[in-house]
Amino acid sequence: MENLAPHPLVIVGPTASGKTEVALILAAKLKTSVVSADSRQIYKGLSAGTAKPLGAWEAGRYVVDAIPYHMVDFLDPAQSFNAGAYVRGAAACYAACGENAAPPVMAGGTGLYVKAFWEGLDEMPPADAAVRGVLISEARSSGPPALHRRLKDVDPVAAGKIHPENLHRLVRALEVYKLTGRPISNFWKREALPRREERPLFFGILWEKTALHARIQRRCEATFKPMLEEVLDLTQRGYAAGSPGLRSLGYPQAAAHLKGEVSYQQGLERCIQLTRQYAKRQRTWFRRQHPVRWIEVAGESAWKPEAVADRILGEAQWKKSS
Repeated sequence: MENLAPHPLVIVGPTASGKTEVALILAAKLKTSVVSADSRQIYKGLSAGTAKPLGAWEAGRYVVDAIPYHMVDFLDPAQSFNAGAYVRGAAACYAACGENAAPPVMAGGTGLYVKAFWEGLDEMPPADAAVRGVLISEARSSGPPALHRRLKDVDPVAAGKIHPENLHRLVRALEVYKLTGRPISNFWKREALPRREERPLFFGILWEKTALHARIQRRCEATFKPMLEEVLDLTQRGYAAGSPGLRSLGYPQAAAHLKGEVSYQQGLERCIQLTRQYAKRQRTWFRRQHPVRWIEVAGESAWKPEAVADRILGEAQWKKSS
């Protein structure tokens, strides 16, 4: 069919860059769906702070503006998720699209998920409650930076990619090393997925730094109050503040405000600061890990998602569906 392309499309970039908007336009033009690559949008009940696209479940599928949007809004906030589970779930979405349909458009900012899906993933050991418990206790007494220093000694590559305050990833990295004797970064090596003969085309949306920071600030200002409501709802339903879902960016700051530990403004400002830092790490990751074709956006006045989508289609040599 003429609407098929030589490569699947993957839209990446830092948070608040407009990936979701562009992916939905592309999916509509190609009469296909979107597969999210976001480790936080997977959780039910957490929408404001994760920028989950507004949609509804219809016939077992999450649908946004009539476009099926896979790998979002399906996991209980108390459950953990990992790259291996993501690869299996996303692969099922691609397999279900059929031979004569355009493949889904992948969009998201979780670099490890994107890399694992397209380049493969070694099997890592399952979580070990005893080992994990010891590491968490150490973090409580000495702080996450202490775990980061330990990780730097045994796996400087992973330490360079994991933020010193990201307790979940620090614990997992040290847990894998303890259980296997191998640095977790060894499990990130490239390993092509044999069933995929075609390779994806990566397109990234890259805003001028000041403009992106302004977008992040506006988003945080608009979503922090709804985040408080989501945290309050989940904790009243029995979810612990340290649940995997509630460790998502910004939610610990919302929980701290609800507990009276910080003021509203302090929580909001910390949320903005952490989100900007995260965006910087995302830019670095995608620049180093994938051959991304970057589409630069100078500012809000230059932001035209439809034009970005058309440029992607043109550069990818896609034929629009009739």
